[in-house]
Amino acid sequence: MGENLPFVNLGNGVLVKEISLGYDHTCGFLSNNSTKCFGSNDYGQLGLEDQDYRGDNENEMGINLPHINVGSLGIATSIKVGGVHTCILFDNIRMKCFGYNEFGQLGLGDTENRGDQPFEMGDNLPFVDLGVNSSINKIAVGVGHTCVVLKNSETKCFGFNFHGQLGLGDTDDRFKASYSINLYPQDVKVITELDYLRNAEIIIGENAYIGKIPDAISNLTNLKRLDLQNNNITYIPKSLSNLKKLENLRLGNNPIHCTCELLSWFYTWVANRNALKDKSLDLKIHFQ
Repeated sequence: MGENLPFVNLGNGVLVKEISLGYDHTCGFLSNNSTKCFGSNDYGQLGLEDQDYRGDNENEMGINLPHINVGSLGIATSIKVGGVHTCILFDNIRMKCFGYNEFGQLGLGDTENRGDQPFEMGDNLPFVDLGVNSSINKIAVGVGHTCVVLKNSETKCFGFNFHGQLGLGDTDDRFKASYSINLYPQDVKVITELDYLRNAEIIIGENAYIGKIPDAISNLTNLKRLDLQNNNITYIPKSLSNLKKLENLRLGNNPIHCTCELLSWFYTWVANRNALKDKSLDLKIHFQ
């Protein structure tokens, strides 16, 4: 130890602004606003699109240790490390996570690891969807779960919940950070700003009496659930078939007119949905 303990080499002239430690990997946020991680990498927790360890052999550190590709849609401002996953906070007050994801701790609505295969980082790695007006202030990362403190001082947690560590009054894991977004007529214009949505449910308020399905909804191609019950919708546009990942569609108590055009595509679209082959998925189409 003492003078005999070498400094960690993260590159020439680079200063470390923040360090964060996981089970077997270490990450640093550097003075040039870049991030580097080293150590074990079985699940892609180093964010280098492979599963190779870094720092355990010669010539793997310093300028030979790659920066993490965080994408072009924001500048990193902080990095936090959990057991075997890593999260980065950006200047646009959003976050990205990568690494181990068995319990949904990456907040991406599934349990697929990220960062261990080519083309999973950079702009291909989605921001975590925390819902509308959910600007992040701080991130905290545990062994198998992740929590954020928002700018409004509210907290959201997702991931492993066997011991109730998400604070939600149960022990169910949460695969996503956002579940429902309630929109009313005066808010429908907000839909055009939700192109990053991946796992949320949009509910256009009961008894809001909108007369048509907003065109912008068809652009949310990763949307999982759409609730349009109890409105005044008379027509279902074919553009709704763009929602390839839709698992649950509620249209009950709407005066929908059954037309030849509707019959020609809508029922075929529903019948061919792979989601219908999985009894655990609930895709319900209701007509009054």
